[in-house]
Amino acid sequence: MDRSSADTPESAFGDFTFVSQSYKYRPYYSKRLLSAIAAYISRKRNGIVVADVGAGTGKLVEMFAELGFSGYAIEPNEGMFTEGIRQCSSLTGFEWIKSSAEETGLPNNSVDWISMGSMFHWTNKEASLAECRRILRPGGHLSILYDLTDIDRDPLQQQVEDLIRGMEPNLKRARTPIVELMPHIESILESSGHFMDCIYVEASHAELCDKTRYLAIWDTAHDIKGQISRSRWQELRSAISDLISPHDQIRSLYRTSAWTAEVVQ
Repeated sequence: MDRSSADTPESAFGDFTFVSQSYKYRPYYSKRLLSAIAAYISRKRNGIVVADVGAGTGKLVEMFAELGFSGYAIEPNEGMFTEGIRQCSSLTGFEWIKSSAEETGLPNNSVDWISMGSMFHWTNKEASLAECRRILRPGGHLSILYDLTDIDRDPLQQQVEDLIRGMEPNLKRARTPIVELMPHIESILESSGHFMDCIYVEASHAELCDKTRYLAIWDTAHDIKGQISRSRWQELRSAISDLISPHDQIRSLYRTSAWTAEVVQ
């Protein structure tokens, strides 16, 4: 690596291309929560077709397949799309489509359940919700999900965040707009004119990993890597490694939150 590349960010803020291969190390969403929503969705019909919009590398796709669903994985980013197909190569029943939340490319009234996992804040909300209504069948549902580190209950994670803030106090973090958006998701859904009867559920879950995997999860931090140089990222990563060095295994706490609403007829 030459000096010029070492002194520049690896990618732009919000560009997932250069972190896609590390996404296999990230945790899944809460299985308890997704199973509960699936039971709620399935109470009225069988043979549900799912569209995971903003599928990334397929974490939710894998979970839907495990629950017995089939359908579509929609992902606009080339790197995530390619990695998603690779990660989900052993699955049957899901078609990968390189398209966006605003223009999925799916036919009218073609799916029963749409999921948006950790990506709603990236969308044009008016356009994406209108698109969801277009492709949902009558009685269909949309679920907006986020899975964030449960910093308030995880002392080690809080220490890591304090370390990052101390070394790079001016970083714009991807978590911030999500946390700001979350209290308004229900009203956004219901005021859109496309959705009604929103329910909210959340569940905590823990992820146990060794130090190598823990650091690999941090390698998916597109927000940090998109704002600081490669050399500075290596310094920050080394500092995180030093902080966690006393731990043989790390138990990180996460909290999955989900808003599920029915499409307006």
